[in-house]
Amino acid sequence: MDRLSELITGWIKKGNNDLKSAKTILKYSPELTDSICFHSQQAAEKYLKVLLILTGEEEIKTHDLVYLCKIINNKFVVPKEYFEICSVLTQYAVTVRYPMVIEEPTQKDARLSITYANKVIRWVKKEITDFKKTLF
Repeated sequence: MDRLSELITGWIKKGNNDLKSAKTILKYSPELTDSICFHSQQAAEKYLKVLLILTGEEEIKTHDLVYLCKIINNKFVVPKEYFEICSVLTQYAVTVRYPMVIEEPTQKDARLSITYANKVIRWVKKEITDFKKTLF
């Protein structure tokens, strides 16, 4: 496996781990809404960074998913819906980890964050598949 494939596989594995963590916490400790939302955001971020790699960009150290979408949009068409989804998820990257910065997410927010992460992941997987087709 070449370096690029290893890097992509690593980001995908970490993203899958974050999504699994969010789902596990929801199932066994649903009151930990901040952790669920955080891991959902992280899962989406890691998958978006795969597309960032495919654009040829250097690794960008940011948790702002909207910003990542803007960069990715230069090579891939990012549907408007994903900018909105990423705007919601981005708030869970940093501020949700600290007390009294934002309102504590509800269980509805936590479930929605998992739904949004799943949507981003499905979209990224489709884009990866389409990208591979253009190579052959």
